[in-house]
Amino acid sequence: MFGTTGLDVETPWRAAIGYVLPRDAWGRGLATQAVVAMTGFAEDLGVIRRHALCHPENIASVRVLAKAGFGGEGVLRRHACFPNVGF
Repeated sequence: MFGTTGLDVETPWRAAIGYVLPRDAWGRGLATQAVVAMTGFAEDLGVIRRHALCHPENIASVRVLAKAGFGGEGVLRRHACFPNVGF
């Protein structure tokens, strides 16, 4: 077992989707599979608003989210720390 993914149901209609994988697991499509799975799970629960955060310079995560159907809405400056990617 490595990494983690999750769905944080904030309200009956809104949830946050996330994932963290170790560097040696990057580039294998695992993150995309995780986000797609969590998105499907959210849909099964009736959640209509799903969101996720990633560092804007982490192009790989931006692509993962795009492949899973997410679109960029903005940059939340000084909102979150991403210690696992060194940004």
